[in-house]
Amino acid sequence: MTVSTIGGTTVVLGGAGGQGTYTANAEVVVGDLVELESANTVRKARPDAADPKQVVGFCVEKSGNNCTVQFTGETALPGQSLTSGAVYFARELGTISTTPPQTGALYVVGRAKNSSTIIITIAEPVHLS
Repeated sequence: MTVSTIGGTTVVLGGAGGQGTYTANAEVVVGDLVELESANTVRKARPDAADPKQVVGFCVEKSGNNCTVQFTGETALPGQSLTSGAVYFARELGTISTTPPQTGALYVVGRAKNSSTIIITIAEPVHLS
C-alpha cells in the first residue's frame, strides 16, 4: 500500500495489484475512467471540466456504492473496442479515445494491449487552454 498526494489530496494507492476501493456515485459503471472527487470518493473522469480533478484509474468492479479502481497494470475494459498498440487519452464523462482533447487537461491513460485490454500508465496532466 502506498500513501500519495494526488491533486493536493492525500490518498491511499495500492492494495492488491495496484487497486483501491472508493465510494462512487450511481453514474460510475465498470469500465469507466474515474477521477478523485475527494480522498475517498471517485466519479467519472471529466478532464474537459474548467477545473479538472486528478484521473486515477478505471473502475473494474462495483457493488452498490463501492468501486474497485485499478491504478496500474493491465485491465479488461468491457464494451470497448480498442486498437491494439494505440495510445489512449482521457475524454469526457469517463471515456477514453485515441484522439487527444483540445481543452481542459490532457491525460495519457495507457496503451491498448489488444482489442479489450489496456495497459494503464496514467501520466501527470498537461493543462490545455
